[in-house]
Amino acid sequence: MTGATSSYARKYCLNGLFGIDDAKDADTNEHKHQQSNRSEETTIDPDAECHNVAPRSPDEILKDFTAQAVDCLSLAELQAAFEEVWLPLRGTPHRATAKDVYDIRKSELEEAA
Repeated sequence: MTGATSSYARKYCLNGLFGIDDAKDADTNEHKHQQSNRSEETTIDPDAECHNVAPRSPDEILKDFTAQAVDCLSLAELQAAFEEVWLPLRGTPHRATAKDVYDIRKSELEEAA
């Protein structure tokens, strides 16, 4: 027997033994094309919850930044945290409040140094 013949013989033997339906022959090129077309059409994102996160409100952003600013131990750390909220707060009154929080914490860190 050739390798292909042996492979098919094993496949059909195991299908019968385990009761596997072999209506679609997974070894054919047609099946591979059907599978690739189907996967392109019905791709499911297993991390959809992580990717479809609702945007945070300006209140939430400011609250998180304020809590983070208190925990910052260096000016570089504070600046990095401030840069993360500067653009998301554009066009809101929360931006000025975030700047006030930044300035207060910056002066505290400079006094401590």
